Amino acid sequence: DLTGGADGLEAAVVIERLREVVRVENLYLKVSTPLLAAGEQGRRVLEYVLTTAGPERVLWGTNFPVTDLGGYTATVAASRAALEWLSPGERERVVAGTARELFPGLGPPAAE
Repeated sequence: DLTGGADGLEAAVVIERLREVVRVENLYLKVSTPLLAAGEQGRRVLEYVLTTAGPERVLWGTNFPVTDLGGYTATVAASRAALEWLSPGERERVVAGTARELFPGLGPPAAE
């Protein structure tokens, strides 16, 4: 996970720690609800990672049950709301596409 917990998250500190990591081309970066729920600081970290590593190397997970914002459904909803600023393609890639690529056993996208 990018932050190892987002309590007291300071984007500049996290970004500095990630500078070497994002350059490793075969490394994937997981973001989870704590980062997304960290408001502007979390968004700054995610923007940095998406800009430097690209959405094809970023995947999302809830961090549930460690992070519980009122149940699993509410935790997922909070993360999805925090990702609304991404383009639909970026959002799909981060929420599901990268994970499907890394873990083919997850199966194809659900029919809409």
